[in-house]
Amino acid sequence: MSRTTLLALLSTIGCTFSGKGVADQPDGGGPNDPDARPIDGATDGSVDAPFNAPAPVLIPGGGVRGGAIFGVVNVYVIDQVSGQGIAGASVTIGSIAGTTDATGLFVATTNTLAGKQSVLAIANGYRAEYWVGVNGANVTVPLRPVPLPVVPRADVVGTFTNITSIPITTGHYRLGFVTYSASDTAGDAANNLDTAGNANFCTTPPGSTCDFAVTSRTGPVALIGTILEVDPNGPGGSDDVVTFLTWAYRTGITVVSGTAQTGQNLTIVARNSLQTATVAFGTPPASLQRTSGYIGFELGDEGVAQLPLPATPASPTLQVPPLATFPGATLRLTGIARGDSGASSIVIRRGFTGLTLDAGTWLTPPASIVPSRTMPSWVVDANTDIATFMVRDIIEVMVFDGTTSVAIPAAVNVPGGGREGSVGSLGGSLDVTNFGFVEQLEQFTEFATTPVTVQ
Repeated sequence: MSRTTLLALLSTIGCTFSGKGVADQPDGGGPNDPDARPIDGATDGSVDAPFNAPAPVLIPGGGVRGGAIFGVVNVYVIDQVSGQGIAGASVTIGSIAGTTDATGLFVATTNTLAGKQSVLAIANGYRAEYWVGVNGANVTVPLRPVPLPVVPRADVVGTFTNITSIPITTGHYRLGFVTYSASDTAGDAANNLDTAGNANFCTTPPGSTCDFAVTSRTGPVALIGTILEVDPNGPGGSDDVVTFLTWAYRTGITVVSGTAQTGQNLTIVARNSLQTATVAFGTPPASLQRTSGYIGFELGDEGVAQLPLPATPASPTLQVPPLATFPGATLRLTGIARGDSGASSIVIRRGFTGLTLDAGTWLTPPASIVPSRTMPSWVVDANTDIATFMVRDIIEVMVFDGTTSVAIPAAVNVPGGGREGSVGSLGGSLDVTNFGFVEQLEQFTEFATTPVTVQ
């Protein structure tokens, strides 16, 4: 399965503003905040009307902060992959337009700015972003590069230690395959790298070892090995009978781009130590016919070591390694419901310390969609915090105030003739006036998407 992550977000920001590092910048708001500045040029903090002028703050991964808009909006435009500010990006806030400076910052200052605003960011070589219903004086907009850069990677090489100690029936063979842990902030491309030639798969017999080489994202990672028994059941593979045996693992690996690592052998989990986890699926949307749940171990900096075999409503239990296998870890459930039309609903539940994992509430996918390239509209689940409309490689619209129809800005040319797109819902416990996509990552817990062809 695809190891789904929230968004292609960023964890490291290196920009500065006015000599201050981002981490040192205050994020104030309101006339009584010491970092707020008057908008009429006064030096004593007095103004003739309400104002809110906090110091500009770059929000890692994008987001909205700084208190309600009264007179000033600080907009950083950043590269979604690198996290760096984009110089020369075009920014439009309501009727005010300008370009970003060398740090990626544009500041709009006028008495006419009050309350919710629409923010448009455009730069050459990036998908445009249009945010509707924004009400925060500090806004950071991440732009997705088009095309995406090549993901840094390297091979991790090893073997399943003592795999032949696991008994199997004569005439059968053991099949092992290896995956690497996913990172919430690395993006889907980095979390779903293919291994050339299926080198992350191995069998025994023939031979007495099960050696692998898996292509991994960079940074701290863990490996999960799945061990199966295969009954060939005669010639051909269509009628093979596959039985789960156990898991294997390795932690403490740091992957450097382009540098293969050998000797990263996996430890097999004793079959008699496996524990039974149960997924409570709740009530997925009735329109989505196929539902599955994937259990993962949350390992901190190494990410989530997700077990690649699913539980289903018809078979809701899964044999998992004891939680003590990974000291300090907690369990995560990723529930996925799909429909025949491509619509989907996903829930991510974190922090379980017991063996019953509850999917909770699901979002119904967006419906009643008019996929217009000039004035799209939709209906989303009542529990939606942020609605999205995306035209592949052209524009992403994010709606923070419940608006259900948006006029695409004239500055963005959406070609006619049909183009791949989607309408989405994000839900959780989010305050859309005060959040960062990285800093509040765990508050995004429900997602739903309906694919469309934009005309």
